Amino acid sequence: MKTDYDWEIIKNFSGRDQDCFTFKDVVAEFPETDKFFLSKVLSAMLEKGMLIKLNRSVYHIVPSGEDAET
Repeated sequence: MKTDYDWEIIKNFSGRDQDCFTFKDVVAEFPETDKFFLSKVLSAMLEKGMLIKLNRSVYHIVPSGEDAET
């Protein structure tokens, strides 16, 4: 999935020193965007290792240059 939303999500939350966020936070941040699409973006970010899923809808940003597996 080619989109700029992944970096917008990272910039919005890390810019506020907020390393963890929920799906509801993302929906509130991008109210004009379809929830299903945002869910797909978050899934792609998990696959790329940009995020770690901590709980059902809680995500943690993986710092640049770090490995999501470790």
